[in-house]
Amino acid sequence: MMALSKGITAGYFPFGIAAVHKRLEPAFEGLANMLPHGFTNCGHPMGCAAAVATIRYIKEHDVLLNVNARGEEIRALLQRLADHCPIIGDVRGAGMLTCVEFVKDKKSKEKLDQKAFMDLHAYASKHHALRLRGLNTWSLCINPASTITKREVYQIIVPLGRTLIELGYCDEHLKRIVDEIEADGKVLDPPLPHTIALLCKAAAFASRPQTLTIALAVGIGFVLGRRL
Repeated sequence: MMALSKGITAGYFPFGIAAVHKRLEPAFEGLANMLPHGFTNCGHPMGCAAAVATIRYIKEHDVLLNVNARGEEIRALLQRLADHCPIIGDVRGAGMLTCVEFVKDKKSKEKLDQKAFMDLHAYASKHHALRLRGLNTWSLCINPASTITKREVYQIIVPLGRTLIELGYCDEHLKRIVDEIEADGKVLDPPLPHTIALLCKAAAFASRPQTLTIALAVGIGFVLGRRL
């Protein structure tokens, strides 16, 4: 039996379910075995529709395959950072749930103090637009969307690596490692004509001509800037 919420509608609608394996289904059949509960939003049609659509998308697009593949890539790249960072004590997880544990000393596994951990959060956010989520006062939880792309994986790891380098939590090899990871990620950038085509398609929905012009100018400028 599993209690599910949030992800069952991809976060588009508040909804939760209690799910049981098919072999347990007979235990709830018939009026005598009915499991009653009285919640105001019970059986909300919009929530049910969102849940069905999400499950259909997961099946049709092999989302679970993506979860396993991207999760392994995230942990492999994090381990490359950990091998050259004195405060990453452990990298562990499964699927799209990954924990990065920070320590004062790798041998003793003494936890990193709270101030240093919060400084890490603040620096990553201010200087690299990377919002970190703490499980507690010494561990990060990295759990991106199940549909994350391989390119987006690199967009998480590189800023974290840069943060560690700039705060001095590194050995003499970490900068080279992060540079290599960043170069590998840039290979995954979409071709320039494809990107411009996507920007044009998105801007076509704009109701005002000036909005279209601004969107195209900003988008093309951003793409060209990344190429220089």
